[in-house]
Parts: sequence; structure tokens; C-alpha cells
Amino acid sequence: MNIGFFTECWDPQINGVITSIKNLQYELIKRHNSIYVFAPHYKNHNDNDPHIFRQWAIKYFFQPEFNFASLLKFKALRKARQWNLDLVHSHTEFSLGIIASGVAKQLNLPFVLTFHTLWEFYSHYFLWDILPQNMFRYILSLLYKSPDYFIAPSEKVKTYLETIMSVTATIKVIPTGLNLNHFFDYDVTPHIRREFRKKYGMTPDDKVMVFVGRIGKEKSVDVLIRGLAQLMGEYPHLKLLVVGGGPGIPELQRLAKKHHVEHSVIFTGYIPWEHIPLAYKSSDIFVLASVSETQGLVTVEALACGLPIIVRKDQANLDIIGNGRFGLVFNKPEEFPAAVKLLLSHPELEKDLKAKAQKASLKYSVEQFGKQVLEYYNWIIEDHKGKMSSSAYR
Repeated sequence: MNIGFFTECWDPQINGVITSIKNLQYELIKRHNSIYVFAPHYKNHNDNDPHIFRQWAIKYFFQPEFNFASLLKFKALRKARQWNLDLVHSHTEFSLGIIASGVAKQLNLPFVLTFHTLWEFYSHYFLWDILPQNMFRYILSLLYKSPDYFIAPSEKVKTYLETIMSVTATIKVIPTGLNLNHFFDYDVTPHIRREFRKKYGMTPDDKVMVFVGRIGKEKSVDVLIRGLAQLMGEYPHLKLLVVGGGPGIPELQRLAKKHHVEHSVIFTGYIPWEHIPLAYKSSDIFVLASVSETQGLVTVEALACGLPIIVRKDQANLDIIGNGRFGLVFNKPEEFPAAVKLLLSHPELEKDLKAKAQKASLKYSVEQFGKQVLEYYNWIIEDHKGKMSSSAYR
């Protein structure tokens, strides 16, 4: 099968969406399919892969790490014809998603969209956040009228699409998969762990909470910093390791200083994905205060590394930790310190959660992900043929 991936996020960017798309690409190629990627052009970046088409693009004014692709579809359409696509799979609603819609319509191909991001939690990146929520939702809902089929990474997203966005197209829930062996097998010896901690100013005796992700307002890292400030009196050796890059770092650094915990909050910046397990396995607890996750893959990564988990109450987070069987949950931001105290004061609870962690991550294997998506593709193509046949006789 020849499949066109249309995505706003691709090399040289680094983020979770790209990891998800590349995991799927790898699994589909392994199953004897050809994947052709349509992505924005980046200045001074060259691809060696002939299966990649770059759409002319400019830097997105409000978020310069992203490039906004031209909406002119002629060259993309020519490439799609040349590559003889069987199916168009978009991983974005925006510029390249609109291109994907046009290509699919022009070539009479089934058009499927994977919903990666709950954009209303990211409205501060659009037009200075001046659009009211109902207007923002309305604009998004127009974009969701084009796809014939959807992939949702969680039931939370499926419900959102059906109830908030009024989507009536077929929606299949397929959790995004990870290369779990990368996390299971990443060997961190006591010496390597000590050296990693030393590099970032942490001692072997520190109790380290770790957050991994893009550092933006929507991730609610401020909740973790405020919670740490409340815990420092009782736990002076507690640290918060913030792994990732993003526009929110300067503001969070100021917040840590305001609460006098600037020496206990460590910002690593971007760490290459291949070494992310080192950050998890050099820490003691994974913490997440975000309610903007469509699935929460970083939580799966932390489980695969054997960490006890503390997450904020949200359906996507609860799905991963089995409604509390594989981790602790807090609801309001002010409840976070109590959850940390509970874990730190009960070593047997910490031991139990560590023992369950890797087993809890198994359902999110990349192999299962690829298998389910390919089965859905096959169903989509047959369903699309049936619809085309029916319309021909009307």
C-alpha cells in the first residue's frame, strides 16, 4: 500500500508528535507498505530520503519553531500522483492538513486524520490568544468536516470529537505505540546514574521528581514548582528535574526564584530522544500536572522505565495508569504536595508501583500500534470503495 503522511511536524523539529509518526512509519514499512511524507520546507535543512516532499513554507510568526506551509497544492498533488497513493493520512489539521484534504478530494482517495493535539489548550499560540473559546472551537470544527475517517489516541479524544466538535465520520480509537524495548533495555548502571545527576547538580541522596515534555503553558509545570516549594521544608533533598525545551522556560525559572526553589528545579533543555531513558532512570518519581494530553506518551515512557507515577486527574492520564492501579492521582493543583508526601512516606507503596510499572506499559507497544492502524487502513479502503460504488449509481 502507498500511504501519504501529511504533517506540520517533521525533521529538523523534535517533539512527541514526530516520534509517534515515525514509530508508525517504521511499523508500516516493516509490514511492506511504502510511506511518503509531505512536510514543510526548512531553510538549510536537506533530506536524503527520496520519499519526502517539502512544501514551501514560512516561519510561523507566533511560534517560530514551526513552519507554516503554503496552501497551494499543485506540487504536492503532482507528487501524490507520481507516488500513486492509495490513502491520504494527515497528522495535522492546519496548512498541510488542508493540502491533504485537497489531494484526497482531487484523486478520489480516502482521507484519514489522526488527532494528535487538543488545540484549545494551545490557543495562547494563536493570534495572541485573542479569540474567544467558542470562536476557536468553531474554526477547528470546520477543519474537522473534511476527513472521511479519524484515528483518536484515546477515548477522551473520541468523546471530544463527537460531543464538542460534532464529528459524525468514523472514529477509531488506536493508542499510539512506543518502542518499549528502547526503555526496557536502556542500561543505567549506578555509576552512569551518579554521573548524570552530578552533571545537573544533583546528589545520589536527592529524591528526584522528573517531568518530560515540551515546556509550555499548557503543560502546567508551574503546578509542580509551587508544589515543590511547599514540600521543601519537610523534604529538603527533593528536586524537580524538568526535561525538555520550549517557550515557557524563562517564566518557570522566574517562578522557581520567586518561591526560593531555583536551586531545586533543574532545567535540562532538550535531551536527544535516544538518551531520554537516562533521565527517567536517573530519577525516582515521574510527575505530570497537565490536563491537555490526548494520550500522555511520556507517562507510558516513565512506566516502561519502572518509575512510580503521580499524575493529575484527567481521562487520558487515568487510562494509562488504570484509574489509579498503576499510579497516584491528584485532582486540584493544591493536592499535588499531598500525593508526593503519600508516596515518600510509604516505601512499600513506592515499591509496589515500581513493580507494576513496566507491565502497565505493555499495551502501548509500537508493534500493536502498527498492526491496528494497518487493519484500519484496509477497512477504510474497502469502505471507501463501497461509498464510491454507491455514489456512482445515484
